[in-house]
Amino acid sequence: MKRELSKEELLAFLRETAIMNISTILEGKPISSVVGFAVKDDFVFTFVTGRESYKARSLFENPSIAFSVWKRDGMFVQGTGQASVLSSEEHFSAFMEVAESVVKLKGFWPPIFSTGHGDYAVFTIKPSWIRMLNLSDLTVSAEDSPFTEFNF
Repeated sequence: MKRELSKEELLAFLRETAIMNISTILEGKPISSVVGFAVKDDFVFTFVTGRESYKARSLFENPSIAFSVWKRDGMFVQGTGQASVLSSEEHFSAFMEVAESVVKLKGFWPPIFSTGHGDYAVFTIKPSWIRMLNLSDLTVSAEDSPFTEFNF
C-alpha cells in the first residue's frame, strides 16, 4: 500500500529543487523549456524569461501551461495550470524571489537563469492540479496509482 504524500512534503521538495520543465504551445506547435522558479505557500509558481523568448511569446498567445519537476531517487511532480504575466510594478520583487530560489541550488549553472538581452517578463503559474510520485520507492504496484494528486 502506498503512503500518501503531504502538501508540506511537496512544497519542501519544490523549494529544494527550483528547476522545472514547462510545456506550452506556440503557433499551434508544442515547445518545451527549462526555467528556474520560486513557489509560494499556495503553490503559485513564479519564473522569469526574456519578453521575446519562445516561452513568453507562447504564453502571451495561450496561457495554458504544463510543468514537471523531478530529482533522481527523490520525487517526480507534474501539473497543469494557467500562466499570467506580472505587472512591471511587481517585477523586481518577483525577480529577486526567483533569483534567491535558484542560486542556492547545489551545482547551480548560471545560464539557466539568463533572460537574454533586452526586456524580461515575470510569469506566475496558478496550478489547476499537481500530482507527485515518490521516486525513492523501488517498486510501483499496478493495483493502485502510485501518484498523490492535489486539485486546486
